Amino acid sequence: MIVARYADYATSVALVLALMSCETAAGGSVPDTAGGGVDFVSDTVPGADAGPDTPGTDTVVTIGDDAPVAADTPSDPDIADVPSGPCAIDGTACNDGDACTGGDECLGGACVGAPVVCDDKLACTLDTCVVGACKSEVTAGYCLIEGACYATGTQRPGNPCQKCDPAIATGAWTDATGPCALSAACGGSGTCSQGQCVTTGPACPEDGNPCTVATCGPAGCTQVPTTGPCDDGNPCTTGDACSAGSCIPGASPCPDDGNPCTDVTCAGGQCGTTPKVGPCDDGNGCTIGDVCSASTCVPGAAKDADQDGEVDSACGGTDCSDQSALIGKTKKEVCTDTFDNDCDGKVDKADSDCTIGLGSPCQYHADCHPLGVCAAWSSAQEFRCSGRCAGTSDCAAGEMCTRLPGSMSLGFCEPAPVAGQAAGTACTAGAQCASGLCFESVCRTTCLEQSKCTLGQVCTYYTTADGGIASFCETPSGLATGQLCEVPGQPGTFDPAVCATGLCDLAPDDASLWRCTPLCTSENDCGASQECALMGYAVPPDGLPPPPLAAPYHPEFTTPTYDGVAGCYTNQTAGIAPFLNDGSPCQADQYAYCKSNKCMGVGPDGAYRCTSYCTKDADCTLGMKCKTVPLTLVSEYLVVMAQYGGQPISLDAYSYTQVCSSP
Repeated sequence: MIVARYADYATSVALVLALMSCETAAGGSVPDTAGGGVDFVSDTVPGADAGPDTPGTDTVVTIGDDAPVAADTPSDPDIADVPSGPCAIDGTACNDGDACTGGDECLGGACVGAPVVCDDKLACTLDTCVVGACKSEVTAGYCLIEGACYATGTQRPGNPCQKCDPAIATGAWTDATGPCALSAACGGSGTCSQGQCVTTGPACPEDGNPCTVATCGPAGCTQVPTTGPCDDGNPCTTGDACSAGSCIPGASPCPDDGNPCTDVTCAGGQCGTTPKVGPCDDGNGCTIGDVCSASTCVPGAAKDADQDGEVDSACGGTDCSDQSALIGKTKKEVCTDTFDNDCDGKVDKADSDCTIGLGSPCQYHADCHPLGVCAAWSSAQEFRCSGRCAGTSDCAAGEMCTRLPGSMSLGFCEPAPVAGQAAGTACTAGAQCASGLCFESVCRTTCLEQSKCTLGQVCTYYTTADGGIASFCETPSGLATGQLCEVPGQPGTFDPAVCATGLCDLAPDDASLWRCTPLCTSENDCGASQECALMGYAVPPDGLPPPPLAAPYHPEFTTPTYDGVAGCYTNQTAGIAPFLNDGSPCQADQYAYCKSNKCMGVGPDGAYRCTSYCTKDADCTLGMKCKTVPLTLVSEYLVVMAQYGGQPISLDAYSYTQVCSSP
């Protein structure tokens, strides 16, 4: 396998210092947040948010059971307000403090604005501006009704019994009293009553309609619709009632005979029935397809609504749910569909058919929760549930620790090759090595953090030509952890490649902190002022897929994942108080208050909690468990280094890791 030392994201850090010195010379500064770095704001669920994600804060998206997905998102810059204060230059924008002026600008040393003009175009209103809003009040002696002005005493057009009376209401007509004029057809005279002119002359003649009443009004006699019972003259209706001036027929006087296969009839007030054809319901819930025949409902077949060949158990059959063809006594339990497929009263993993153990076949990582991960065993040539590890010492006797494809600092235990050779022995294939890893023709011991190597060795990493990462213990060939990662003989030039681990903490503003740093799998591997953070990732060359042996996370989350490497990184927000322990509630945009510098949606129902990377449950605080999750390729380290030619963050790509989460 062709390999290459990973050194492409810090293209010799003379460029870093050059960029920083250029910014300072130009009057600017390196972006800083509470001691160095950049600002970060909370993000939203990848795939569901309405705007760009914000790095520095991880968000876990739950997909189905035990399937959180975490993501980091970047911040938006603050927008400064237009400054207020003395006007030194005419024509500049200002704020005179008066909400009833607009277009404020400096003029002769003073802030001057044009008054806001309020005019509703009505002659009977007084318009003014109050605290930036136009207000209108009706002038005394007027009414404003339906957008029109009327003087006191004005009669309502078409109704002499209503008038404008501001003393009672300025926005509605007021009922008048006294005599009023009616049509000559009604006697010519009347008196106002409740806003209507009522006749005092002869009554209007009725028209014989039981649903109208003769009424006299300004226009003469009219027939006004009434409500209440009536008789439509049909002996086959009862309960007739008036509606909109007409007598509406009521119900039939003939009662239903209760037979679904007959229609009730009425003729001349006499009741009868006629046969009906078509589908019916015989009242027996255990038959389907009932039909009418000779006025009788004939039962259909035994109930098998889902047509899966099994009768509903309520009808004496074996199908415990007749709504799905996937459920029945003869069916096999599907362990991820939330149904009791085999009707034994147990669902999915609660069913003994779905009981898994280490070594059980699997398809998704979710299949193996909480035991471990789903990984391809080289000996079995298939995916099996596997325990998690950071080195061979985490595995049982006869097993080896292999880096999980598509993961960041996560390994799995699998059977070691029989009679495999020791580390350092020449090889041509992994099957020849006890560790299963043959790299550059030498058997290697896989490691994901420093404690998994013997004294005198260092855990380092390399990227491979096919777009993966290999990490293993080797004799140091570079600078030790803690040494300044400055290229020998080139003062001011820094490069991670000079470090034995291949990692350098290049992010802090203070170059004296740019020191070689170890690989890590959890916060426990790092110093008190450091966090375990994503510091690099591998991307397959154009035309090649992501790691081919990376199992999907869940049936609903099959996004490809990439190999990554985590290292100990000096927090740019070190010193902010209070430092919150893992499990403490936190705000996504205030992750710096967490000791781990990580605030993710790992609490109950996705609530945000301070959390850390982990390799086992013992790494987590009481009440939290170490869970495998996919995280976006985003970290504070990558955000800072991207400014100087480092690898960019990627919100669309993922790598598996482990974080402390609610059980």
